[in-house]
Amino acid sequence: MLRHRRTISHQQEQERRTAEYKARLDSELYQSKLEDQQKQIDQQLQMQHDQFLRQEEMRKRNNMELEEDDVSLMLLDSNIF
Repeated sequence: MLRHRRTISHQQEQERRTAEYKARLDSELYQSKLEDQQKQIDQQLQMQHDQFLRQEEMRKRNNMELEEDDVSLMLLDSNIF
């Protein structure tokens, strides 16, 4: 009877250790997935930021060209009259 209890106790201890190990693996896997997801989000944000900077540079360049055209037209108008 005592031996039977030890076997059951040993089996329960093994099951507890197995459950803890599985929980730790699941936790590490979840953490790894979160880190991968964060990396993807960071990359996407960087790409969007870079795109914004390019578009902003293009907008500034276009505005400068428009202002230059306006000045040229004003000069032409003043020479005509």
